[in-house]
Amino acid sequence: MTKLLLPALAGFLLAASRLCGAVQPSGIHNHTYGIEMADHTVVLTLDDGPGPMTVPIGYYLYTKGIQATFFEEGCRYSRDLAPDPAPPAKPGDIGSCDNDTNYNRSVLYALNSYGHILGNHTQNHILMNTGATDYCGNPYSNTQRIAEVLGWGSNLQYLLPAHHRYYRSPGFSWDAETAALLNSAWDPVDRTYSIYERYRGPISADIGDFYVGNGENGDVGCWNKNNDLSVSACAQMFIDDIVNNGNRGIIIFHDRPVTAPDGKSEYALIQQIVTWLEENDFRIVSLDSLPIPQ
Repeated sequence: MTKLLLPALAGFLLAASRLCGAVQPSGIHNHTYGIEMADHTVVLTLDDGPGPMTVPIGYYLYTKGIQATFFEEGCRYSRDLAPDPAPPAKPGDIGSCDNDTNYNRSVLYALNSYGHILGNHTQNHILMNTGATDYCGNPYSNTQRIAEVLGWGSNLQYLLPAHHRYYRSPGFSWDAETAALLNSAWDPVDRTYSIYERYRGPISADIGDFYVGNGENGDVGCWNKNNDLSVSACAQMFIDDIVNNGNRGIIIFHDRPVTAPDGKSEYALIQQIVTWLEENDFRIVSLDSLPIPQ
C-alpha cells in the first residue's frame, strides 16, 4: 500500500514546494540554443559516443583547458554498467546505435576525470517526439520513450551521481507533449521524478548541423563515403557556420563509430577547429555557463 502512495505523495510535495516558492530543478522543457552568448564565445558538444577516439578527444580537450559535454548513448556501453539497464534494443527500434561495439565504464570515468560533462542522449538513439516511429513504421509508446531516458539515466546516476545533468534529444526531436511526458515520469528505482529533478535542456545546437550532401549534415556528412570530404574542407564548413551564426553558439560534433570507424578524422577536425578558435580569440566555455530556458 505504501508503495502505491509514493508517486502521489511525491507529486503532492513537488506541487507544494512550487507553490511555497522553493527553488526547483529546471526539468527539460524548451530547446536551449547559444544565440544569447557573448560575441566570440562557443560551447563544444559531442554526440552519439563513445567511439574509438572518444577518450583521446576528451584528453586533447582537457590539455587545452576545455570542458566539453559528451552526450552518450547507453546502447554503446556494456550492459553490466548498472543493476537496472534499459531493455535491449529490438530490430526496428534502434536509431544510430546499430553496431556491436560495447565500451566499458572506464570511458565514462576517463571523461569525468578530464573534467568533462556527461549528457544523456537516450539509450538507443530513437526519435523522441510524439508520434515518432521506428524503421518499420511502428510508433514508439510512451513507456518506450520514458525508458530511453530513465534507463540510461539510471546507469549514469549509478556510476557518476553528480556528473550528468543535461539531456539532448536524438535528431533534436522534441515537442511540448514529450516534455510533459518525461518531466512527469515516475522513476520506480529512485522513487522520484528523476528526469525533472536531474536534467536540464533539451540542449540543441547552433553550429555544425549544416547540410553537406547525400542526406547528411555536419561532420557526419563530411565522412559519408559519398561525400568523402577532407578534414580541412570539413573544418572550413564549420568555420563558415561559426561566422554565419554570429561567432557564437553551441557547436555539435559526433564521435560515433558508425560514421567515422576509426575516429581519426573527427579527432583531426576538432583539433583544427580548436586551433582556429584560439587563433581568432574565441572563448570556449562550459555548457554550465548557459542560461537554460524554462
